[in-house]
Amino acid sequence: MQTETIKVTSDAGNQDVVLVMKRRKFPWWIFLLLLPLILLIPIPREIKLQFVNGDGNTPVSGKEATISYPVLYSFGVDYIANTVRTTDGEGKIVIDNIKEPLWFRLFPVCKDSLKAGMQTDCGTAGRALLYKDVPRDKFLVITLQSLSSELTIKVIDSSNGKPLPGAKVVIGNKEYITDDAATIKTTLPHCSDLKAVANKEGYTGDSLSIIGYKPKTSPDERTLKLTPIKKEEPKPDPPKKQDPPKKQDPPKPDPPKQDDLKGKTGDLRFNLQWYCKADLDMIIKDPCGRLTYYDRKRTSCNGSTGILDIDANQDATNHPERASTSPQENTVWTNPSNGNYTVIIKCCPFHPRMNLPSKKIKFTLTIIDKNGRIDKTGQIGENDSLIFTTHTLR
Repeated sequence: MQTETIKVTSDAGNQDVVLVMKRRKFPWWIFLLLLPLILLIPIPREIKLQFVNGDGNTPVSGKEATISYPVLYSFGVDYIANTVRTTDGEGKIVIDNIKEPLWFRLFPVCKDSLKAGMQTDCGTAGRALLYKDVPRDKFLVITLQSLSSELTIKVIDSSNGKPLPGAKVVIGNKEYITDDAATIKTTLPHCSDLKAVANKEGYTGDSLSIIGYKPKTSPDERTLKLTPIKKEEPKPDPPKKQDPPKKQDPPKPDPPKQDDLKGKTGDLRFNLQWYCKADLDMIIKDPCGRLTYYDRKRTSCNGSTGILDIDANQDATNHPERASTSPQENTVWTNPSNGNYTVIIKCCPFHPRMNLPSKKIKFTLTIIDKNGRIDKTGQIGENDSLIFTTHTLR
């Protein structure tokens, strides 16, 4: 307590009066006692993350991300929280159930990191940052980097199997020339939708479609076969009476009847049939851009479900004795979405014990929807893949 003394003199001049005034000081020691408690007050905190593709603009929506971050209690870091969250339509994730003590806001000393990662069929993303440096008022952007694999393409003569060095191969907007071993090597990002075209003077070109590129092995190797152009020599006119009979094309196999199709039925059905022990694969790209095939037998698009329920001769390349001579593949949709359905046919390597009558495999594709049935025939060679047809559902 502080005192103040004031001396007062009377009017008579013969008497002095002394006044003593006391002032009470603020008890600052109470604030010192409360300060530790104030510093322990929990403050709400959010972690905001956004995942985008490598172009920096397209969000990665509907994908799972693994996130770990420190959980702070009043007296320090207690444990690391691990969670799996799914990104929204804008590729964003918000974790809002976090509270930090006030002392951490004022004096951030946490050395633990926030770690966020994502793995998809096409790319991978990862980011680690000291927790105290993670922005509080904006989204931390994490970029998904494309996975890539090496692709080797070999160009050969289809008539004798010999390599063709010096052939030109065009993939997308890039051009390559085969080396002395008749090969070119390039690196492609996964999920690429590209086409490789090979040409050489004196040969008929060949092409290879690379849809949803994701090789089973790395490095991956494909083969393009060029057919020599035969030079026609003038022949003397044979006697009219001795004109050789015209060769007739071999009869095409009759499309199977409805009762002969194997597998499930649905609102939209694709059925592939061929007539030997070879292994053909049917790959269908739906209006949402998703692929239904041997590695992904169930997909969904705008509420509809596509199912590959028959995958025939899948081990024929290694065990032809187990293969069927009347194989089929069957894919159906329930309540299909309107739009384009692209059908890709792929032919796996042959086995010597398959005893195939021809190097080209003939097949029949049957498409059944609400408008009726369509049968289409075609043929494909070993290790080839082709975009066979596009079916539009309205």
